[in-house]
Amino acid sequence: MRQDPYTSLTMLRAAMVEERRALVQRILKAPKVTLEHAELICYLQWAIEAVDGARRDEIKE
Repeated sequence: MRQDPYTSLTMLRAAMVEERRALVQRILKAPKVTLEHAELICYLQWAIEAVDGARRDEIKE
C-alpha cells in the first residue's frame, strides 16, 4: 500500500528533525560550543549536502 505524498513528506521532516537533534547533541559535547554554534554547523552541513545533491543531479542529466 502506497503512502500519500503528504504523509511521506511529514515522515521525512520528522526524520530530519530527529537527525538534527542527534547531530546538535554530538556537537554540544565539544568544549566551548554553544547551541548557536551547533545549529550553525548543522545548517552549513545541510547546505553542503544540498549543493552536492544538486551537482549529482546535474551530472546525471
